[in-house]
Amino acid sequence: MERNEEMSLSVLLIDKEHSLRIYRGKTSEQKKAYLVTCKHEPINVPSTKYIKTKKIYDRSKNIWKLSFVLDSPYEKHEVNFTKVFDDIIAESKKETVESKSLTVFCNKYLDWQKLLSKISKALNDEVQQGLVGELYFLENFLIPKFGEKVAIEMWMGPLYAIHDFTGENIWYEVKTVLQGKDAVSISSLDQLDTTNSEGELVVIILEETNAINTEAKSIVRLVESIEESLDSACLYSFREKLLNVGYNSEAIAEDFEEKFFRVLNCDTYLVNDKFPKITRMQIDSAVISARYELNLPSLEMFKIK
Repeated sequence: MERNEEMSLSVLLIDKEHSLRIYRGKTSEQKKAYLVTCKHEPINVPSTKYIKTKKIYDRSKNIWKLSFVLDSPYEKHEVNFTKVFDDIIAESKKETVESKSLTVFCNKYLDWQKLLSKISKALNDEVQQGLVGELYFLENFLIPKFGEKVAIEMWMGPLYAIHDFTGENIWYEVKTVLQGKDAVSISSLDQLDTTNSEGELVVIILEETNAINTEAKSIVRLVESIEESLDSACLYSFREKLLNVGYNSEAIAEDFEEKFFRVLNCDTYLVNDKFPKITRMQIDSAVISARYELNLPSLEMFKIK
């Protein structure tokens, strides 16, 4: 183990094959840290609320040193800190020239810094309810079926695409309703269109509950659970999509009121040519948009057992 006196770090070299010398270790206060040494001067990278950066020039060795120290007592931040730098190190390793690798390293850090610094919006009850449904379906059905990488790529709801999840020759539209409601709202003429491929309508029924309930689901709990299984590359994509709907687990808005739900049921319906729907092919071109509701008891014959 090497000790860097100027920065009070005890570190070990991570990868001898990397064009940069990147070390992982701890400070004298036992805070997790990364250290990069190189011949070229790094750009100035800002500190964040939880990551403190420092750049110095070591004249005795004629090298630059750039350190990143995690200044947080939370275990979740330690896990994320490692995943963030796993991603940065992997991306920068693709360049074999030190100067280019250093540029990628710093730029990737800045990308993460921007991502983690954005403040969540105050999500209303309806948005939270819908997001809980999508996250529940992602964690319990798509990730087990397709794996983390493909499942995260399939999640298109945050990008305001036609369907909530889109894969190769399949799509899923998730509708989340509270107990007692027997209809779901279809918001466009394209949402159940089967011109290109059949799809599935997923209806998740919730009841409102509180944090004490051991079965309670919330955006915060689902995001934390999903992130535990993601590698660094998937984590970046997942968080980027969450930001599109206004949620950032690292910077939750002060007026964010967490809602808790219990999942009562999850039914899936095959949307094929016979499924009741309104599409552009069925109506006059003068009609440019439409919103309608489907009666769930009437869809029993399309339910996937």
